[in-house]
Amino acid sequence: MPTLCEVSGAPLPENYPGDGVSLWPVLSGKGERVKEHVYVWYLRSGQTWARNVDYGVLLNNWNNKYTYQKFTGHFAKKNLKFDSVSEREQTVLTNLKSVIDDMAKEPISVRVAAYNVEFGKNASPEEIGKMFKPYNLDIIGFNEVPDGEWTARVGKVLGMKHTYVGKISSANHKDKYKSILSRTPLQSTFEHELTVQRKRSWNPASVVRAVTQINGIPISFYSLHICRSTDSHNTGHAYRLANEILPKDKTDRIIVLGDFNNEMGDHALEEIQQAGMRATWEDLKIDVSKEFTYNALDPTKNHGVIDHIFYSTKSKAKVTEGGIIELKKALSDHKPVWAEFSFPKNLK
Repeated sequence: MPTLCEVSGAPLPENYPGDGVSLWPVLSGKGERVKEHVYVWYLRSGQTWARNVDYGVLLNNWNNKYTYQKFTGHFAKKNLKFDSVSEREQTVLTNLKSVIDDMAKEPISVRVAAYNVEFGKNASPEEIGKMFKPYNLDIIGFNEVPDGEWTARVGKVLGMKHTYVGKISSANHKDKYKSILSRTPLQSTFEHELTVQRKRSWNPASVVRAVTQINGIPISFYSLHICRSTDSHNTGHAYRLANEILPKDKTDRIIVLGDFNNEMGDHALEEIQQAGMRATWEDLKIDVSKEFTYNALDPTKNHGVIDHIFYSTKSKAKVTEGGIIELKKALSDHKPVWAEFSFPKNLK
């Protein structure tokens, strides 16, 4: 984003530490006395401490506050009074608002990851958090995750405070829960059980779901761990997800990720695609037939790529980056996968 100086055409003072913040006195030509200053706060898009807000302007002349705040694609104008704003200040403010209005039309970037951590057997939450740190993720879906504070401990390393941990442990094994870690608050949290009556399935299985708002746009996020089912019979965990759960989700932007225990081309994943979902691999031009996500600890016994990230086609998203995270030292028997999405704000 441009600085306030760039927006208004004013030069940045030499060695000025603000880099576009609190520069209103400079822009408006006001004096050095504190009482004459009108400060401008300019929140840059992508700042990790407020990812749920795009950008804003705050003018404060001691008695009056003027704010522009972007929510759900629109600016809410609160207490806008320009009786004390000079013509010069009005020009700068108009230029700034024009830039912000243009930026409100820009797509939203969302970075996600999925990781089966094998009940934390091979690495601590802190080690996994450190591994993920360079990716600047917005949401992570874990599976085979320990109960309790394990997910929150990863979040502490990453500065991600919001968690949801399910209550169903895969196959009733110890510490094989599903969880969501998010930089933005989680709403409408729920766990769907996916148990089926078929001989070749382990049960119970489940998927945890939450909705979060990033830059005012709601995103429905699912983290799962399901059993392999390659036949065409209308059973299996993937079938239930595709036919009973996803069709009921009316959110425009949906992400489903986790350990599917199926490879691309398997009937189970075709069911999910037929439910309006698309895998990231094709967009990323990654030939998954030549890769694997399991077994990271013993590559000679690999089962191909069975960890995936899907997104709803109705979201009109573009996958701009992502792939399989290759580690020098494996932290689990699975490899983590990640993706960056560009979601348009207007779907009309």
